[in-house]
Amino acid sequence: MTLMKHKFLYARLIFLGTLNIFLGGCRDSAVSAPHQRPPVPVKSVIATSQEVPLYLEALGHVRASEEVQVVPQVSGEIMAIHFTQGAIVQKGDLLFSLDARLYEAAVEKAEADLAKASSQLKVDEAQYERSKALVPESYISSQEFELQAAHVEQGRANVRLAQSQLSAALVNLEHCSLKAPIAGMTGKYEIDVGNVVSVGSGRPLVSLKKLDPIYVDFSISENQFPLLKQHFDMQEGVPVSVQSLSNPSCSLEGRLRFIQNYIDKATGNLPLRAEVSNPQHELWPGEAVSVKILLRTLKEAVLVPESCVKLGQQGHYLFVIKEDHTVELRGVQKGQRHGDFIVILQGVVAGEQVVKSGQMMLAPGAPVVILPNH
Repeated sequence: MTLMKHKFLYARLIFLGTLNIFLGGCRDSAVSAPHQRPPVPVKSVIATSQEVPLYLEALGHVRASEEVQVVPQVSGEIMAIHFTQGAIVQKGDLLFSLDARLYEAAVEKAEADLAKASSQLKVDEAQYERSKALVPESYISSQEFELQAAHVEQGRANVRLAQSQLSAALVNLEHCSLKAPIAGMTGKYEIDVGNVVSVGSGRPLVSLKKLDPIYVDFSISENQFPLLKQHFDMQEGVPVSVQSLSNPSCSLEGRLRFIQNYIDKATGNLPLRAEVSNPQHELWPGEAVSVKILLRTLKEAVLVPESCVKLGQQGHYLFVIKEDHTVELRGVQKGQRHGDFIVILQGVVAGEQVVKSGQMMLAPGAPVVILPNH
């Protein structure tokens, strides 16, 4: 039994030693063999270059280039309305007629007063001229002659007063015919024939808006102003493109004509105004629009699809695929949008292959397999 026990222990020791050697070899093999990551499937695109307009974008609202509220300058009854609401009228077109009878009578009275004053002045001047020859011969006293001279001066003053009263009466009579002070589109009239209007009521009879050209008011941030200032010319302006938000097919060209002389401290924005030709009245006062201020053309601008560019803690970045089918993470300076593309100002050159989709599984140096884009 003792011999058998020794043989069993000896065989067990040999087995354990062999097992230990085997397991140790496996561990060494596992440590020495590097871990290989499987390639990440991605879609890619080649960065391209082309001419791209450099512009600033903003949102704005349309307003009439001229707007006038027509109010009465004299009181009276409205006798006639000579336009259709919403019609286009020209400067000087008759809009309203007021009862002019009292003002016609006032003109006639002023004319009669002027004629009376002029006639009296002629009498006084004739008397004065005759008296000139009598003074040297002492046929009249100096005091009497001076009195006749004073009558002449008073007569001339009376004529001037009568002339001014006639002018005022004529102006009042003219105001009985309310005419369009500008060319434009009429709104609805706020009062009808037979109503009596009065001066100073503050109630306009109708509004007129000039729609061609038309203004677009908008603003840019204080940070964008230095770039605009480099390209703005007070005489020539800067080209702008205006697109209706409610009707994207409506896009018109104009020019930036006005920069406000201060930056709004409350918002940090700078108010601007563009003038746009609007012959077909496609843009309407109060309408919301998008505005692009066209500054210059970028030569050979690098473009990639917008989906290529991601935002991380260090800023914008994308992945460039190298020749060995591994990726390199590149920080980029992102420019403006151009359709479905983004301008890359720095970080990528035209002709490089960049990852378009599949970035979530990527890390710098990771191998990739490129999938077809269709």
